[in-house]
Order: sequence, then C-alpha cells, then structure tokens
Amino acid sequence: MHRGEKSPDVRANAANALGKLKSTRSVPILIEEVRTRQERSYRAAIRALGWIKDKRALPVLKDVAENDPEKWIRKIAKESISAIQQSKE
Repeated sequence: MHRGEKSPDVRANAANALGKLKSTRSVPILIEEVRTRQERSYRAAIRALGWIKDKRALPVLKDVAENDPEKWIRKIAKESISAIQQSKE
C-alpha cells in the first residue's frame, strides 16, 4: 500500500490484497491505516488484519472494537480479534 495514495478506494483495494496475501510485513502499514479512520480503507484494513492473524494488530483492533461509534465497524473488529486469537501461530 502506497502511503501517499489519497484515494480511499485504492487504499481499500490495497489493504484487501495485502490481507489476502497474508503479508505479515504489511501489518504496521495496515495498523497505521486503521488509525486514519477513513471509512472504506479503515474497514478494509481491519478485515485484512484479521486475515493475516498477527498478534501485533490486537491493541488497535481492541481499541476499535471498544470505541468506534459505528456498531458494524466494532463487529468487524471483533471478528478480526477472534480470528487472531484462534490462530495457532
């Protein structure tokens, strides 16, 4: 994901691709994307972190699950947390 990219659609597509590749190298970038709270790319980064199943994402996902004003975003974060916690890695 290119950090200078402004388009939320491009950023969301990049987050989805990184998640499907299960790229652990991308975890810090995806965490940064979650912190931007730009709806489309934010949501995609939350999902991608769950697909990658890297425990480094737990703090930011727990923050979203507990504090996001949108119930459906909190649900996605909880699903990603569950996927990470169930992972054997």
